[in-house]
Amino acid sequence: MPCKSCATKSATIESKNATIQQLEATIERNEQANRRMRDQHNLEIRRLRANVPRDQHDLEIRRMNDLIASHKQYGTKMHGEWAK
Repeated sequence: MPCKSCATKSATIESKNATIQQLEATIERNEQANRRMRDQHNLEIRRLRANVPRDQHDLEIRRMNDLIASHKQYGTKMHGEWAK
């Protein structure tokens, strides 16, 4: 049987080892969660990019300009120079 001092030191070392193992497990869980979040974020970015073509904004602007122009033409026909 070890002396009291050695037994106390041994218990302290075992306690610290258990704490280290818990911290290592926590770090691993956090790293896995970070990887999952990063992967989800990247997937969401890819999904958004896939759904919106690069020139879609130009197409929307062109459509709006065409719509405004057609309304102006209609307004001009109906009301003379008022719509210009």
